[in-house]
Amino acid sequence: MFCPSNYKNRETSRQEIGSIRKTYGETGNGNDRLATTSNVNKRNLKCCDLNRVKQMNFFHGYERLLLTFVFEILLLATCVFGDKSLTFVASMKAKHSGQIWIRAAVDSATHGSIALLSWAVVEMTSLSNINVKTLTNCLVCAGLALLVDLDHFMAAGSFRLKDALSLSKRPPFHATTIIPVVFLTLLCTGYTLQSKQTKMFSFIYLTSWLSHHIRDATRRGLWLPPFGSTLPLHYWMYIFLILFLPLCIRTCMWYFVLYVDVHTGGHDPSHSVSATIDQI
Repeated sequence: MFCPSNYKNRETSRQEIGSIRKTYGETGNGNDRLATTSNVNKRNLKCCDLNRVKQMNFFHGYERLLLTFVFEILLLATCVFGDKSLTFVASMKAKHSGQIWIRAAVDSATHGSIALLSWAVVEMTSLSNINVKTLTNCLVCAGLALLVDLDHFMAAGSFRLKDALSLSKRPPFHATTIIPVVFLTLLCTGYTLQSKQTKMFSFIYLTSWLSHHIRDATRRGLWLPPFGSTLPLHYWMYIFLILFLPLCIRTCMWYFVLYVDVHTGGHDPSHSVSATIDQI
């Protein structure tokens, strides 16, 4: 039976629903208001999360820039101080018979310190990265840089320091062309075995040996068999290359460790570089 009051109530309900749809821009059944409110809340939460992520990225970027600047300054100071110390020790030749041992110790300490600080620039992108694992990697990098000079004793066939420093030609570990070969071999092995430690070690090796070769190139240039040798590097060119090397290797690590793994399903692309490095 037709009832005017029922019809009026029904028309009022339709008007309310229409008003709700007009307000929220939604169509559908009577649950539109609840669903639309839920979507708005989700959108607000996403905006809050996005703002929080942006703030974290800003502070992380500022922190990374500050740490990079500090370690680069320390790296520059180590290069200059180590080289000046060698010059001072060389001037003591007529005064001390043990000058050759002091010179070798200072030279090795400088090589090791440069490698350690270079890896610190590569890996220590935030304060959260400074842990036992990172410090161990820095020490490994320094140790590998010291191993380069062992070929002096191998080529001399003697453990006497004087014989090791009196070679007529360069020993094998000082051939710069072997560095990319060993590096690519280690990196490919890491991807083949899916070993994060091997991939990390390949970059540690590259940093340590290349920094050692660049520093030695100020005296006789880079040895690139079978192509010969370059001219000796100008001192400030050597400084520039030493400071630029860890920044370049950090970028390479981002590509090979983060970008490649993202496109092969290995990592979440939302991860930061420092977080990715810390996972290796």
